[in-house]
Amino acid sequence: MAGSDKDFVKKIKEAIDIVAYVGETVPLRRSGKYFTGLSPFTKEKSPSFFVQPEKQTFHCYSTDQGGDLIDFVMLTKGFAFREALEFLAAKANIPMEVSNRTPEQAARDRALDEERKIFFKLNRFAARFYQETFESSDGGIARDYAEKRGIERDYLLSFGIGYAPDSWTALRDLFLKIKAPMVKSYELGLFRTKGGEKPKEDGSNLFDTFRNRLMFPIRDVNGEVLGFGGRWLGANNAEAPKYINSLESVVYEKDKTLYNLDQARKPIRDMETVVLVEGYMDCLSLVQAGFPNVVANCGTALT
Repeated sequence: MAGSDKDFVKKIKEAIDIVAYVGETVPLRRSGKYFTGLSPFTKEKSPSFFVQPEKQTFHCYSTDQGGDLIDFVMLTKGFAFREALEFLAAKANIPMEVSNRTPEQAARDRALDEERKIFFKLNRFAARFYQETFESSDGGIARDYAEKRGIERDYLLSFGIGYAPDSWTALRDLFLKIKAPMVKSYELGLFRTKGGEKPKEDGSNLFDTFRNRLMFPIRDVNGEVLGFGGRWLGANNAEAPKYINSLESVVYEKDKTLYNLDQARKPIRDMETVVLVEGYMDCLSLVQAGFPNVVANCGTALT
């Protein structure tokens, strides 16, 4: 590792306390100079997992695995070293340091990074709206469909399944209320215009893309929502395709994206096997059936 890389790693470790990060997913209890908890790597009843805040390290005595914050992220998320760095840098709002860039390239990269952040935020708002609608009185048709398909509630929650109501402006009205950038939302494919009109920032000529659809958020390995797949829940209609997807954008490339990779990545590495299926619902059903290493393609071809 070059000197600049070591400095960057040090900066990340100084920005994120290992106890705080591990404690987000592993309940920890103070025990002397350590924090202890149940191992995140195996099932156990007695704590064998120790975090030492002074050294910013951890050790699991059940599996004999240990290391620093970056090692913990690599082990729990199945990331390679660089991916773990990128994940932690984003969490700490520290820009990734890339050498040999001209000032113009650096400026373009910063602008692209800012656009990605905006798109992720908009998709998070939309995903939360769809999930809340799924649980509401309007979501009965979606809950009935999920029940008929035999999908249990825990899996609906872990996959973030939602419902886009049978309304032309439900999401649009919410986005206007929270003063979301409407043209950016249009570029994500959350809204459309009639007759190919240019979208207006006041949202007056926009309508919801997803209507009366079971919503599948498509997430990256960090859990950020890249886009959505929506299954039509109404009567058969030639003008209403069974499935529609978000438009491609700077955060979503359909032929380079795998559905459920955020949850399946670690099982895939542990099992050294991946199961690829065609549909979102097929993927969800197989995971529920005990196959955690299942992913689905989001397009007709993969790169």
